[in-house]
Amino acid sequence: MDYLVYALVVGVGATVLMDLWAIARRRAFDIPPPDYGLAGRWFAHLARGRFRHKSIAVAAAVPGERLIGWIARFLYGL
Repeated sequence: MDYLVYALVVGVGATVLMDLWAIARRRAFDIPPPDYGLAGRWFAHLARGRFRHKSIAVAAAVPGERLIGWIARFLYGL
């Protein structure tokens, strides 16, 4: 059980660190943060049997893709 708690703490810490780094890059270098909506679009298409795209940015939009992307981001962060 201790390993699970440690894994969750490290995962949450890493996720928060990524968010802070994205904020710092935006302020210091005007680099836009990652678009997790595109990850959500990919996951949604994956669930429909489509695994590859020439460009996920031009693939058909999926309702709720931004929410799907943020949920996936936190889950794989943990």
